Amino acid sequence: MISQYLENRVLGKIFRREDFEVPAVYISLHNSMPGDDGAGEINGGNYRRRAAEFGPVTLGTARNTRVLEWDQLPAGEIRHVGFWDAARAGHFLWGASLGHRAALSAGDAFRIGIGDIIISFGEGEP
Repeated sequence: MISQYLENRVLGKIFRREDFEVPAVYISLHNSMPGDDGAGEINGGNYRRRAAEFGPVTLGTARNTRVLEWDQLPAGEIRHVGFWDAARAGHFLWGASLGHRAALSAGDAFRIGIGDIIISFGEGEP
């Protein structure tokens, strides 16, 4: 789900020629739907957002081209991912469901493989 912030920036770029660029994209892990502001981001353990890379947009779809790994995570569930323009704080851009729940015990690792994140307008399931 695209955030209101990103919707406004994209529409401003298209219809008002307002300058807008996302210098980098960082992936966050969430225990609930991030909504419009990135709520439910996990914290604790060795958790931090990971920088993501995406290949060329083809047929309206972008896919990650880099493995994303987290280790020493806190106990809990991961249900969603978020996309941000900064490693800390920053603007929340997009949220998506994992399609499955990942139950974690304290100290567990979590991995998103190459091509596992597929983003398009109206969709977004890693």
